[in-house]
Amino acid sequence: MRSSRSASANVRRFAILAILAVGLACGTGDVAGPTPHLTMRGPGRSFGSSGTVAGRLVACEQREAVADSALIGPTGGTLRVGNNELVVPPGALLGTVMLRGEVPTDTVASIRLYPEGLTFNRAAGLVLDAQGCADPGTAAKILYLDDAGSVLEEIDAYYTPWLKRVAAPITHFSRYALGV
Repeated sequence: MRSSRSASANVRRFAILAILAVGLACGTGDVAGPTPHLTMRGPGRSFGSSGTVAGRLVACEQREAVADSALIGPTGGTLRVGNNELVVPPGALLGTVMLRGEVPTDTVASIRLYPEGLTFNRAAGLVLDAQGCADPGTAAKILYLDDAGSVLEEIDAYYTPWLKRVAAPITHFSRYALGV
């Protein structure tokens, strides 16, 4: 019988492989600015009182707030925030930085990453937990949101229905959410 530690390690390995696959498909070498895998959108929809962007965010069961941080430097590393992960590859950061992630209490899968505005020399992999969320299928996106809830960018993502996780490369910090 497999232990939960072994199962957790397998999930992490799969998430990393998914991120690498997305990265290779999107060409995540050195990043100087927006890359072709990002689709810039016009003004997005604002958050309503329920905290959703109508027609863009994937509905989920109520999420509990969680936050965590990790000191990550030029050799890379992983920030885990609940069941979400940010995998920073070697060379993405020139110096050591305290990275922080916050998952708000909400009915969407989202995360805010700090320090706000941090950019990577190489794309990092963001893996969002989609358990308890509607199935986004092949239309899965990671949406970059501003403070008003407008969609600034949408990033093509890889969704794994059997693990309920969504992976995509990101090049900077802000708020991200699971969308279609």
